[in-house]
Amino acid sequence: MVSLKLDEETCTELVTENGRWVEIEGLEEVAQRLRIRLRTLAGEWPYNTALGVPDLDEFFGKGRDPAALVAIYRRHILGTRGITEIPEGGGPFLELDDDRQLTITFRARAGTLGIIDFSEPILEVS
Repeated sequence: MVSLKLDEETCTELVTENGRWVEIEGLEEVAQRLRIRLRTLAGEWPYNTALGVPDLDEFFGKGRDPAALVAIYRRHILGTRGITEIPEGGGPFLELDDDRQLTITFRARAGTLGIIDFSEPILEVS
């Protein structure tokens, strides 16, 4: 299957080269699906409002269980078309930096296409 490439920063703007849309497939296409899914809050993606992780405000703050948040992201990674497994020890690992930017890092297998090593900021936490 072939998809149109989206800008990696916005995940909403189509990338063009020489006046033509750029097509992607294989690992790059699966990585784009992950990027869209993990950066999008439920109801936010204009082309599929069911796509995205739930509102995360309830997971941040004193006394919250970080394992619950990791489980949500793990479920969304494994539910992404093309992803077949997260190898043992592959994460996901979440890090909230001083600027309140949440970064997710993990390793996932995309069937016979290979392994995706993913580490990107996905969300600014208010």
